[in-house]
Amino acid sequence: MRKIGLLLVAVALCAQTVADQPVIVNAREAKFQHDSDDPPGGESLMLRMDKKTGGMEFFARYPAGYAFKPHQHKSNERFLLLEGTATVDSGGKKTQLQPGGFSYFPAGTMHSHTCGAESKCMWYLMWDGKP
Repeated sequence: MRKIGLLLVAVALCAQTVADQPVIVNAREAKFQHDSDDPPGGESLMLRMDKKTGGMEFFARYPAGYAFKPHQHKSNERFLLLEGTATVDSGGKKTQLQPGGFSYFPAGTMHSHTCGAESKCMWYLMWDGKP
């Protein structure tokens, strides 16, 4: 939980785009950044942060096999897998996601994500308020 909290703070500090500006990004051409709290080989790209609500959207790439410990947030979370595979666990139910796979967790829902062992994974993540 602490690791995710520190990641969120680091990502929020890197935010350069405010909510009322258009955001147009090609992930393959964008400059991802490794933050000190990312695991080796992990990196992220802030897309948008709403300074009023604390909501944010970003891309992240993490190494094969990386697993987030079970955690929850104060806001709703949307997770869209873009590359690789991932396993999502919520309430003891594990679901394998392929690219294009989506998960939604209402605020307070305990969950975890694990990147597939065969290759890194990349995802889009959005919180509609302060995580």
